[in-house]
Amino acid sequence: MILDAGAVTFADSTALTALLRMHQTTVFRIAAPSPTLLHLIRVTGADRILTVRPTVDEARTA
Repeated sequence: MILDAGAVTFADSTALTALLRMHQTTVFRIAAPSPTLLHLIRVTGADRILTVRPTVDEARTA
């Protein structure tokens, strides 16, 4: 599953929990995250767990 997250304008701990649960249940990639979402992922250290790619095309091939 690929989430095209470029239009995300707000993300909090609830959103992060949902992303981490998706990661646990399926092959999951986040593509083109907005600066807001990318900041949350990096600050919490979730970037070490989640697969984040700068574009949808790169997420497809990851």
